[in-house]
Amino acid sequence: MWSQLCLVPFTQPPIQRSMPQFNTQDVESLEADGYERVDCIGALTHSSGDLELARQYLSHSLQPHIHPFSTGQREATTSAIDSANTFNDYSARPVIRSRVDTVSSDPSWVSDQESILNEVNSQRHMRTELSQVTGPYESDFVEDLDQQGIWDNISYEPNVFRDVRRYRKQPNQPVVLLPTSDEKPEDYLAGLFMILGGVPAFSNTLLNHDFGEYKFDSEWWTEEASQDSQGTLAVQVQKYLAALLHGDRSFISISGLTGSLTPEVSELIDDDENLDDILPATYLSLSAQFGAFENAQAIEELFKPTLLLIQNEQGETEAEGAERAGVFPIESDSFRSTLYKVFHSLLWGDDFERLGSSGISQLGDIVTVVLLDEGSSHYSRTGIEVPEQFYPQIYTESYQQHIQNEIDAQDSLKMKDHQLANASADLTSFKGARVETFLQTAVKYMRESSSKETDPNVSQAVDDISSIVKKILSDKQDIMDERSKIQSKLQDFDIFEVNKIMESMPEKPSPYLLVGTIFKQNDYSFFRKTEATEPGEWTNVRVTLEDGIDFEVSKTDFEEVQSNVYSRTKHGFDDPIVLVYVKASGMDQDISALNKGLKEFINTDDYALQRSYDNLDGSQSDVEEDSVEDDSEKQTPPRDAPFLI
Repeated sequence: MWSQLCLVPFTQPPIQRSMPQFNTQDVESLEADGYERVDCIGALTHSSGDLELARQYLSHSLQPHIHPFSTGQREATTSAIDSANTFNDYSARPVIRSRVDTVSSDPSWVSDQESILNEVNSQRHMRTELSQVTGPYESDFVEDLDQQGIWDNISYEPNVFRDVRRYRKQPNQPVVLLPTSDEKPEDYLAGLFMILGGVPAFSNTLLNHDFGEYKFDSEWWTEEASQDSQGTLAVQVQKYLAALLHGDRSFISISGLTGSLTPEVSELIDDDENLDDILPATYLSLSAQFGAFENAQAIEELFKPTLLLIQNEQGETEAEGAERAGVFPIESDSFRSTLYKVFHSLLWGDDFERLGSSGISQLGDIVTVVLLDEGSSHYSRTGIEVPEQFYPQIYTESYQQHIQNEIDAQDSLKMKDHQLANASADLTSFKGARVETFLQTAVKYMRESSSKETDPNVSQAVDDISSIVKKILSDKQDIMDERSKIQSKLQDFDIFEVNKIMESMPEKPSPYLLVGTIFKQNDYSFFRKTEATEPGEWTNVRVTLEDGIDFEVSKTDFEEVQSNVYSRTKHGFDDPIVLVYVKASGMDQDISALNKGLKEFINTDDYALQRSYDNLDGSQSDVEEDSVEDDSEKQTPPRDAPFLI
């Protein structure tokens, strides 16, 4: 922040000029925002006394990156300090320091080179000396620095972790989980738990158990968070879910959670395993840890072990993927135009030759689809259209039998239609001639060749033949009507229109709803309801990790999410795309209240957050006459806040 700013000295002695006059109230107003006096005066100098413009300069970035400087520059600054000392001795004046104590002083935002870090520390020391000696004439020195182009030597990298004013979430804004990298697979967990945190069936189940006391670490939400002192993934996930749903923070780093992953998951990460192996391992780790408590059955419903039943060449059914926990990896060579066509092809074959013999053993409440593409050949292909409602139950044994019955009925209808078509052909022609035309010609000939006195035999023959013609025409019409009905029934059943098939079943199953997509570690979207009865809305989060750390939250909708998935799968992608589906019944409930231990943890964190703002607001004054009693009351934590460690 600007209070951490080290001014880069110039190589020439300061230019002597008359001291610019500042409104003392303007300086104090900027100091009230938490900046050091020398920064405030420098900004006012740079803005020619314009208060609002000075405030813009100060708030432009809270994490400046200082360019290296030379020894000669340092000597010039020392000379400038000596000159100021000679001009007016203010050595007894107290040093003005930043009192925004919640902002980390870790200089990790500067270059990793040790020499540069040493130079920065040296600059801070010189700047402290400057604040001691320059007094009311310090503005002239800063103005001289400005005239020498000092502001041009500073580049700014925003970092939300060092901007206290970004700590508290805005009204109607979600708490955001931030990844630490856009390269490490474990940072996909930021988007994953952001998505699952808004699923009541997931959050209520995992928050149900009370571990008792939840130890509090003031750095638990930062990038520097150490491994959770209680040492379990289950406890850490509870803390994160509690903060996501009930906390006041604007953002939380995923670092503390990934640091608590079980050894089994960490080993997969260390071995550079794919995300489609890491996700089920994470699910199963949660299931195992929470499964030791009273809500074991509810946990199992979330992450049931999934068996892919595949028929081999010998006609034997083999079980694959016993540890998938509802995670389905799909490689690019299996991409089809819709998600159903993808699953149809994988499980039943392109010609449905494995229908009835291959499928899924069981499903939990959460289904995760991981789309994989090596990205080596970004050729144009058909993108995948993902449905808002998905029925993976169609691939389980009980529903496959229904599908098989429907297909058998379809085959029967097709056979009957074929028979009717042949019957219609028989009525239509005889020896290459149309039957009705042939009979009508015969009737005409018989009438013309008979005598005026009507021959009873001829007359009867004419009537019989006319009746036969009418009967043929009537039978043809009946056949056409029957075939039309059959065609209508055949069109009513489309094996790729699964939603329509499942909705027509006597016992309609609960659909799975798309509740989130992760395109990359720092780019994800999620669906959330604040109440079970409301429609809910989609939100997109994009995190900037290259030039500092920042994030943007924006509203979106299903159509845009669907379009993004289609576009990326059509043109190729480098990072896995994750689709998270949750059974609709798991969304039709309200978020439960926190247990006592987690409530105390969140109260303590909210108190620590408020302290950050109190320190920021309090930095405007060091008035000694503030009573000890008032200060003591301000520092007293809430009654239900546990001890801060």
